[in-house]
Amino acid sequence: MPAYGAFSVRTKIANRWSFLIDKEGVIRYTQHTGLNEPRDVEEMKAEVEKLYQEQTGQ
Repeated sequence: MPAYGAFSVRTKIANRWSFLIDKEGVIRYTQHTGLNEPRDVEEMKAEVEKLYQEQTGQ
């Protein structure tokens, strides 16, 4: 987690981050939410679909 900046050294708590990483290891999308906030699953699904289309040409 430290490599992506998701862990807070100050609070000793992992922040709520979601990462979409392509097959080359490039971060293509990030989503940050507060500790008591739900992640936007629909937005993440749309980003996964977009990346899939880019990668496969479909």
